Amino acid sequence: MPLCLAIDTSTRQTGVALADGELLEWRRFSPPREAGTHLLPAIHDMLQGHGRAPEELDVVIVAIGPGSFTGLRIGLATAKGLAHGGRAALVPVSTLETLAWQAPTRAASVLPLVEARRGEVFTARWRRLGEALIAEEDPRRVAIADLLAEAPDDALLIGPALAARRADFLATGRHLALAGDADCALSLPWLVELGMRRWERQGGEDPDLLEPDYLFEFQPTPAKARA
Repeated sequence: MPLCLAIDTSTRQTGVALADGELLEWRRFSPPREAGTHLLPAIHDMLQGHGRAPEELDVVIVAIGPGSFTGLRIGLATAKGLAHGGRAALVPVSTLETLAWQAPTRAASVLPLVEARRGEVFTARWRRLGEALIAEEDPRRVAIADLLAEAPDDALLIGPALAARRADFLATGRHLALAGDADCALSLPWLVELGMRRWERQGGEDPDLLEPDYLFEFQPTPAKARA
């Protein structure tokens, strides 16, 4: 069976998972901004713990965003390095789509939410129909107030931005379904599952061409004036 490593640095915590036909282990640890220090040691420790080496990886799956700008850069750079260093296929998976698949519902609109800035979230809309997931809207960046005004009545909201800003979503007069905090973290098993499905359908991507899905142009915070 193919040896697969999955990496998520797009959400509130860094996550890595290892699978070989079945899920062997998954971990969540530091915030994405610290992933540059902790990610590679965690991957090597996980592989070593299962008697494997980076060169044995067949597939490297990476959550491609949208999400933390710095986190996405670190995660993709790490995934590219592992793919370049061995024979592994590089497989990107949408952060929002992963959250939609893991939603605990089978017949409702699902709106995954990832934090952006200035009271905004990254989101899109899917509909779960039994075991199918139908895209109803392209990913976008939107203000929370606008999202709440536009969401369909049968929407289920899920994702790290909901867990972080639950009070904002509860303050509205609308009675939308809100996933529990335990369901809001990106599921590493689902990231593995979706990545392997994509790899089986179409193989990997060219590491030299793949870029994160930022959904916006990064604008660095102006430096404070020195006294």
